[in-house]
Amino acid sequence: MSKDFIKSALQAAGVFPLVRTVYRRFSSGVRLQQRREVEFYAQVLKPNGLCFDVGANLGQRSEVFLKLGNRVIILEPNIKCRSTLDFLFARNEKAEIITSAVGRKSGVIEFYSHGTAATSSALPDWDRKVFGRDRGQVSQTVPMITLDDLVSRYGIPDFVKIDVEGFELEVLSGISQPLPLLSFEFHSDDMAKTRPCLTRLSSLGELSLRACSMDCDWLTPRTDNPDECLRIIEATQAKGDLFVWTV
Repeated sequence: MSKDFIKSALQAAGVFPLVRTVYRRFSSGVRLQQRREVEFYAQVLKPNGLCFDVGANLGQRSEVFLKLGNRVIILEPNIKCRSTLDFLFARNEKAEIITSAVGRKSGVIEFYSHGTAATSSALPDWDRKVFGRDRGQVSQTVPMITLDDLVSRYGIPDFVKIDVEGFELEVLSGISQPLPLLSFEFHSDDMAKTRPCLTRLSSLGELSLRACSMDCDWLTPRTDNPDECLRIIEATQAKGDLFVWTV
């Protein structure tokens, strides 16, 4: 019996969010990883701040930000994630869930996902390199807003986490003012997507940046020299998140 079959059955029965939450609560590996993430993000986030979680998936990082005392705007366009996000956060007064993509302009966009998978993207070929051409991809039309829209509605965030499977530059093209701190995913073998993001951000202000691994370990010192940071990433063949401060 496949994992997808079990997950689909749990979703159909309406119990997937509960089963997932119980599993994560009793999994020593999950608890250890969350402790690592809380300790890591405590280095860069202050309590009572405002966070935008862009591409929240099933809310793993939103949980961390809330544990650190922040208010979190949770943005996830994949409707398959909504029941889990509601289960976790709908009763939390510091959380707000928005089922929307974030991009360079407001409107609607075609959005792509696979089967029961929570991970998805606004790019139709987002996972072809890893999974090949045919994973039963389906598309749906979803609303899209901009970071400018969110700032207008909620104020300037203290931190924006962006995890959008290759759509990062589109997200960053929707902000017209510097933001204090944001992060987005990088892969050393695909820096052609990272450099335009930094160019876009540098048009808004002077940058300093620091890279961390997928396991929340710092890989580089904080530097105001983007080329220096990217050289280290490429030399170590790393992947993870790039934290960017705009000053």
